[in-house]
Amino acid sequence: MKKITLGKQIRMVFSGLMIFILFCSTMFSTTSSIIDALALATNTSLNEATIAAKGVNISLTEKISLIEALSIQFSGGLEKGSITDSALQGYLATQANSRDGITEMYFGNANNTLISSSGWTPTEGYTVTSRDWYIGAINTDGIFVTEPYVDVMSGDATITLSKKILSSTNQIMGVLAVDVYLNDIQQLLISIGDANNGHLRVRGEEEEEKVSFF
Repeated sequence: MKKITLGKQIRMVFSGLMIFILFCSTMFSTTSSIIDALALATNTSLNEATIAAKGVNISLTEKISLIEALSIQFSGGLEKGSITDSALQGYLATQANSRDGITEMYFGNANNTLISSSGWTPTEGYTVTSRDWYIGAINTDGIFVTEPYVDVMSGDATITLSKKILSSTNQIMGVLAVDVYLNDIQQLLISIGDANNGHLRVRGEEEEEKVSFF
């Protein structure tokens, strides 16, 4: 067997060390790149989620502001009896038709009267005072927000924002409400995703729809 000189042994060990160092350096660089990519993806997702949340918040805030303003505006006329049912229905229809994202607005009272912006007439057995949006509003000082439910008017998954209307003596004269269809919120998120060239997932009642979000 040919004897390996000390110099050659040193060169072999040195070469092995260099290969090992190069391998470790490559692995570290690759791992670092993966970590950076994951961090970027995470930050992007958080940023896009924040943008989406702000968009939904703005939309809901606009509706809340409208309900609060109208409840003050209607209180005087309802107390004096100067607002007829037909006049109220027409005004609600004008408000709903002139604003994006509002399909249905309505007023209900303890007499089981329901006046809807669309002119919808309650079906037999429909009781205003048993509805969550009514009960919640009369027991809340501010805006009440229902849990999601299937709307009897449209058949769509819905949440309702509602507020009680008080007289000058703090008597409850009725409840003003606005429906927010979950499909409208989904479409809002889709439009935000499209605007930001990314993707998010919006889960419906029976399926999950993928929307571009990053």
